[in-house]
Amino acid sequence: MDIVLKLLKYLLEPLKIKVPRDRKAEFEPQIIKKCQTILDEFEHQIIALYSKGITTRDIQEILSEMYGFNVSHH
Repeated sequence: MDIVLKLLKYLLEPLKIKVPRDRKAEFEPQIIKKCQTILDEFEHQIIALYSKGITTRDIQEILSEMYGFNVSHH
């Protein structure tokens, strides 16, 4: 399976992610939609969690459990 790098605008710095190429268009992404380059909704969710007093380490754990990927807490 081919992998494509996708550049997203995330907070203050760009974020590079690896996306599997879907040549048959059979896959519908759930977190980062096709052609999406800005993570507005995702950022708002993280900020909302942080504003409620949840630590960055706990937010990292929540994202890992919900979406199955790791995020740096730095």
